[in-house]
Amino acid sequence: MKIRIGVLIAALGVAACDHRVPLSDQPSGEADRLVIGAWVRSDGGGSERMVVLPMGRREWLVVWGAGSAEPLYARAWPVRLSDATLAQLEWLGSGAGKPLEGDRPFQLASWTLTGRTLTVRLIKAEVGRDAATSAELAAALEEARRRGAWTREPMVFTRTE
Repeated sequence: MKIRIGVLIAALGVAACDHRVPLSDQPSGEADRLVIGAWVRSDGGGSERMVVLPMGRREWLVVWGAGSAEPLYARAWPVRLSDATLAQLEWLGSGAGKPLEGDRPFQLASWTLTGRTLTVRLIKAEVGRDAATSAELAAALEEARRRGAWTREPMVFTRTE
């Protein structure tokens, strides 16, 4: 049964974050509680583990590489782009205490959740890459979305708990 379509926090491609500015620096509403939990990639794309925890009612903490020697941490919150809800991720650093390097800490992702299966699509890195403001980023996203060329290949996760 399809529970929700929207956008999630999956920092799966985190090595190269995408944007200098967030789509919005404020959550557009409450964070979806259905994505909270422990997840393992189940689509043959690797054995990555992700944990999503609540940070209050309007944000999540995403741990990418949970259980590994050096997991990555992101703060994430829901944002709106027209009729879509996306997850805005801000990568903070690693479990070794290393802060994120570079000037592009932000990523965006969409998701669908069906039963115990979470499908995540990161927004393509080149979409809005040179945006200097949130308004420029929104315009670039809308144009790429209109063309149907705005997300990467899906990553499929299964709930582990």
